[in-house]
Amino acid sequence: DPMSHVTPKAATFEPEIYNNKLFHDPWVKMTYKEDPNQFSQYDSTYDLTRNCTSGLPDLKTEDQRVQDAIYDYLNELIEAGASGFRFDAAKHIETPDDISSLKSDFWTDTLGKVRKNHPENEVYAYGEILNNCGVNRPFSMYTKLFDVTDSGSYWGIKDAATNGGGNAIPYYPNSNFTAANTILWDESHDTYMDGATTSLTTIQRGKIWALCAGRSTITTVYFARPDDGTSTNPCYSITLGDAKKTAWSNATTKAINQFHNYFVGKSEYCSSGSGWAYIERGDEGCVIVHLGNTKGGSFNQTNHKLKNGNYKDSITGNTFTVSGGRIKGNVGDTGVACIYYDGEAGPAPTEDPNKPTTAPDLDGYPVRDGCYTIVYSNSQGWDGSIHLYYWATGEDGPVEWPGEAMDFYETNEFGQSQYIGFLPTEYDNIIITNGTLQTVDVPCTGHTGIWADTPGADGKYSVGTWEIAVQGSDIPGPTPTEAPQPTDPPVIVGKLLGDVDGSEKVNIFDASYIQKGLAGFSGYPDYKTVTGEAFTLADVDKSGIVNIFDASLIQKYLAGDSSAAGKGIGEPIGA
Repeated sequence: DPMSHVTPKAATFEPEIYNNKLFHDPWVKMTYKEDPNQFSQYDSTYDLTRNCTSGLPDLKTEDQRVQDAIYDYLNELIEAGASGFRFDAAKHIETPDDISSLKSDFWTDTLGKVRKNHPENEVYAYGEILNNCGVNRPFSMYTKLFDVTDSGSYWGIKDAATNGGGNAIPYYPNSNFTAANTILWDESHDTYMDGATTSLTTIQRGKIWALCAGRSTITTVYFARPDDGTSTNPCYSITLGDAKKTAWSNATTKAINQFHNYFVGKSEYCSSGSGWAYIERGDEGCVIVHLGNTKGGSFNQTNHKLKNGNYKDSITGNTFTVSGGRIKGNVGDTGVACIYYDGEAGPAPTEDPNKPTTAPDLDGYPVRDGCYTIVYSNSQGWDGSIHLYYWATGEDGPVEWPGEAMDFYETNEFGQSQYIGFLPTEYDNIIITNGTLQTVDVPCTGHTGIWADTPGADGKYSVGTWEIAVQGSDIPGPTPTEAPQPTDPPVIVGKLLGDVDGSEKVNIFDASYIQKGLAGFSGYPDYKTVTGEAFTLADVDKSGIVNIFDASLIQKYLAGDSSAAGKGIGEPIGA
């Protein structure tokens, strides 16, 4: 009986599905009948779409009542601010193109209906489909509905990046996919959790990501690991909402993402061989990856599309040259280079959309929210790109050596080049380096100016420091854009704590309302500056600041979480 596998709690939130037992009966484990020599299309499709997956009861997705319930849920999520959906195990839901006795209009009446009823939104969706779709069920049954994961190509890319085998550059279109409907990843949450990719190092994942995100048109997904360890994973011991700065935030990932964004809409020309794979984008950029269990090295390969000239690698700062039909240069220790034409065309490859644009002649150095400003005066005349490496005491660094590239700022009165970088306030130790020469470890808990003094016996330079003034302040201190800390908020008698949208009840839309305000959506309060009634109703944890924790506490209150009890949410203020 499938109902023995359904929690009775379902009767409280989906009574129609629960009371009408809208699950496939009997409960049978799926066997993945995918051999056309042994099983018919009917047997295979029935097995995939009617039997249970991973021991879970299987909804009657062909039933209109189930479709209506799922449509209502998707619609609610879109109205709460969601941009789209990932459909897990998508091949286990039938399509309009299946054989007559097993087909249904599930996708038309759920995702298709949501898209039709929200023309103002570009509702995105993709389906997770692994390996194949069953006997005589082509991927086109699903790719006409949404983007689909290309797991076969992923494993080829992973093998090429880690051991030199596989296929670093899958061809699109092939019999199943075009680049426009393909999803690739550096690894998935499944392959990480089941151990298939847990042993991949940060460098290996960076190579895979470059080979995926460096492509044109393909949509790519990066898995933010909870830990960069390669032997265990802590997914079962972390708290929901915790976010450590792991490899998703390092300099290589950042450079690949910026390259991807900069060359959107540009053509690609892909090549591989002799231990290298490289993707030329337009005529002014190229991602280069050293395949196999190696780091960097000397690169000298055939040029197909790039115009002649000098190119700059945004990861190392190394110069590459294109001439005589060859691309030449040195790839750094990450095994990845993102090179840009170093001429008049386009912004500098390391251009950061968050980089302050204030001219150097204004009073004080620039600041960035949540960061200390670090200024380095190159008193020793170090060559190459200057980098800021940082970490928190007692923890591993969140960025790969040599760290994040610092930007040239100005030449000071001593003729020294000054570089500027930004240290997130949760970190308290830094090193300044050009990748070869470096300073000693420097404790740092504020806006700081640094110069390298003399090298010690270990070759590391001692430092001198000075206090710097930042814009909007005559002395170093917190960033001037810090959110105000209201005191003694006004009492609003009778209104419900947490009812930020004025509906006279507290529901999921209030949490969404706060999130949209924090994200800067037009028409919603700017909670960094708002005061009075709007502030008091939203500050449900009474911390004196409105932030994501207030939205989270409302969600916990709605879910009946005991941690939200006694906070007064949903109760009249001052009554």
